[in-house]
Amino acid sequence: MMQKRGFTLIELLVVIAIIAILAAILFPVFAKAREKARQTSCLNNQRQIATALMLYAQDHDEMLPEAAVMWGAIALDKGALKCPTKSRLPNGYIYNNSVAGLALGKAGDPTTTLLTVDGSHIATTTPITYDNVGYTNADVDTRHSGKALASYLDGHVEMPAKIKLIDGLMAMFALDEGSGTSAADTSGEGNAATLGAAATWVAGHSGNALYCNGQPNSCADIANGATLIPVCIGSYSLTAWFKPTDDPGSDISQQNGAYSIIMHQGFHSGIRYNHGGFFGVDQWMQGWGSSAGVTSTDTYAPGSWYHVAATIDHTVGIITLYVNGKQEGTASFAPSSTLANYSGVPWRLGAAIAGGGGWGWNAKGAIDDARIYNKVLSASEVSALAGQ
Repeated sequence: MMQKRGFTLIELLVVIAIIAILAAILFPVFAKAREKARQTSCLNNQRQIATALMLYAQDHDEMLPEAAVMWGAIALDKGALKCPTKSRLPNGYIYNNSVAGLALGKAGDPTTTLLTVDGSHIATTTPITYDNVGYTNADVDTRHSGKALASYLDGHVEMPAKIKLIDGLMAMFALDEGSGTSAADTSGEGNAATLGAAATWVAGHSGNALYCNGQPNSCADIANGATLIPVCIGSYSLTAWFKPTDDPGSDISQQNGAYSIIMHQGFHSGIRYNHGGFFGVDQWMQGWGSSAGVTSTDTYAPGSWYHVAATIDHTVGIITLYVNGKQEGTASFAPSSTLANYSGVPWRLGAAIAGGGGWGWNAKGAIDDARIYNKVLSASEVSALAGQ
């Protein structure tokens, strides 16, 4: 009678090794297939949301819903709001606050005007924000293999290489880090800022803020990304919250003769706080032979937070200064003049010259929510920022 032969240890180990190799090969394939299925489900959800927004607009004089009411107004089934990759979230998407209440006729290119995107946001009271409404790129969640799905005004849904919630925003610094030597750029453009050795963190207008002590290197240099370098030679806007500690000196040629808020070094262009409590903005022309500027008519005492904004309209030749949402004045220059090109020189928060000295304009105060746009903000957009 023949004796039954079992498997040897070596044979078992070979079989186990083969199974392990196959598993290593197939498991990532299965994982990718599952993620692809989740992406398809997410894409369909956002397409439903975009369609619901268009139907809402058709019934409301071609106006998109306001941020406060959007999710209730479109009244979709709860299943359409769940992204399967983040199924624990009752709503896995955010509505772009930049289009809230927008008339369709005033929207830009519908193929690039973003409506919704993967993300989350919890409502706050200061400033007033709403659940699942996107205010900055920090609210975006790149949950699908390092990217995010987004829906657009024309109804299509895609996974773009870059997400931009705020039109024209080239740099945005919430300055909420509270520690460390860098400040993240939440515009999506990657223009992070590096703090000087003497810069510190304090409580801000909202969250934290950058504090500059009036001494050299208590500022922050903004990285000169490829998208930020050309901003200064066309139409652009600068905005920030600023809380001056005291009154700058009366001699602007001195280190503390003015307090820079957002500034380009050279023949300095940007926004500043001046002796006597006046805010101002300057713009130099190429060749440095001429400049245009505005000084506020009202004065603003040290020790309080103020929202300051400046717009430079290169096409029509108008500079406008706002404080706390109020227009403080305008100045004109020849339309389409060649503006000073500061290529290679970084935008700076809290100083014109980081190392101080004459004309250093090292600020003594706190800076919060600083932004640079490559477009001219409207009065209503400035007012909305000042109201936050």
